[in-house]
Amino acid sequence: MGILELKRGNRTYTNPREILKILKSEGFYWLIDSEMADAKIEIENNTVIWNDGHYVTGNWYYGIFKNGVSFSNGKMHMGRSYLTAMEKRYKK
Repeated sequence: MGILELKRGNRTYTNPREILKILKSEGFYWLIDSEMADAKIEIENNTVIWNDGHYVTGNWYYGIFKNGVSFSNGKMHMGRSYLTAMEKRYKK
């Protein structure tokens, strides 16, 4: 599935079976069907918050993309934190 970590409430899950069970119980089938790698997400108020990782392909329905990399329409899009880190790296 490609999700390394899921935060929900005051718990953090890393077991793929537990993560899948939670996503199903929350109705996030669109996320289950997506292709992703090294994802770190959280669920708050029935909203997916993407904290890190690569969202490769899928039908992004609704959520907040804080950080990480997303690919759509043949283009790469990066979260603001990633861009800031790269700007600092190449300004030296």
